[in-house]
Amino acid sequence: MEKNQKQIYRVAVLFFVGLLFCTACNGRKDANGSTERTSMIERVEGNDAVQVQAVTMKLVKTEGAVGVADDAGAEVPLVNEMGLYSGYGVDTETESYAWINLDDVKLTKMDADSEISILKKDKALEILVENGSLFFYVKEPLAADESFDIHTSDTIVGIRETCGWVTVDEWNHLKLYLLDGKTEYIFRNPDTGKEESVMVSAGEKISLIRNDDGNFAIEVDDLTPDDIPVFVANESDNDIVRQWMETSDLTQDSLEESNQTETTEEADASVTEQETLTTAPVFDTYDLKDYSDTLPEEFGGNLSATLAALLYPDNPVFSYDDGWAAYTLGDGGMRIGASANNDGYLVWVLRDIDGFSVYGVKVGMTEEAAVAVLEKQGIVNSDGYYMITDRKYLMLNITDGIISGITFAHQIRSSNTIY
Repeated sequence: MEKNQKQIYRVAVLFFVGLLFCTACNGRKDANGSTERTSMIERVEGNDAVQVQAVTMKLVKTEGAVGVADDAGAEVPLVNEMGLYSGYGVDTETESYAWINLDDVKLTKMDADSEISILKKDKALEILVENGSLFFYVKEPLAADESFDIHTSDTIVGIRETCGWVTVDEWNHLKLYLLDGKTEYIFRNPDTGKEESVMVSAGEKISLIRNDDGNFAIEVDDLTPDDIPVFVANESDNDIVRQWMETSDLTQDSLEESNQTETTEEADASVTEQETLTTAPVFDTYDLKDYSDTLPEEFGGNLSATLAALLYPDNPVFSYDDGWAAYTLGDGGMRIGASANNDGYLVWVLRDIDGFSVYGVKVGMTEEAAVAVLEKQGIVNSDGYYMITDRKYLMLNITDGIISGITFAHQIRSSNTIY
């Protein structure tokens, strides 16, 4: 399936799942069998489902060909430690893998030829698995007001403190393999509307079996180490996976062969990878892109306070400078203020700030490297302005071929119209 076709399909599936689970998950209990909760998809129906305030979900590692699409299905260029938002989709191609950190205690890994979508609202998180397989590891118990569900259109797994993986079968149902913990598996028959559920414990696997009458039934079997696929077995840093793999045939045979293949492929691609590193956008720990829709204090927002706390934790102050008509942050490396005609605001980065970049660009980079980083994201020079959107742009100060300053501008209103 071509990339744009995948993206259109993902948006359609999200809409269908939203309609289905609005009626399927009301009053569903959690894995402990006590706390009732409504499906997050129902609770966030509408535009407020997209773009949470803080970037907690990150694409932390990729191997091979991995794609990311936003909530509208548009492709998003890959960057290091890439922030993921509600509505985003991620897909992997053959011999390609993606690791996603959902909030430091919820970790997932996508197998090759897989596709997921992420939905998040407050402390409710859902991953829609549209194709392939997904490994999950929740290393700390979720709080009472948190939820983490993995599902397809009619099967759902409620995750608490567990480790295992899921695979989508030919009927678009989830197969669940649980290495550790306890969880609930739910199947809602799309023909009858009847809902069935079963509690699953560590060492069990769940699948849906189609009977002679055409109906599906939940089947529970014992999980063995030899059931573990290579993409999970390779997570040897995980104590739970390592303990299971001690008695698996994969440990000495299939796994070593697979790793040898991957090593050879990595060596063959090393030259191409080194060339790519010179042009791929590399975002630092924090990037202004992730906060570009946060308004500054003059417009009722808290952009200055937010960035001061992130970038200058030992001195998180910001003060208004009459000379600049802007707020000065920390040691003066950044200023934020309204534009001259008050139709928007500007962010001036005056020196290299440790752990911070602006759309991947840092003060001190060469002009050539900065332009390559921006062009990789589709941001090109137009008469000295690097246009991000029709209301956002960057300007680069260049001294002897080196970036000596960066200005970000965001127009938020025109006359009496607020965008």
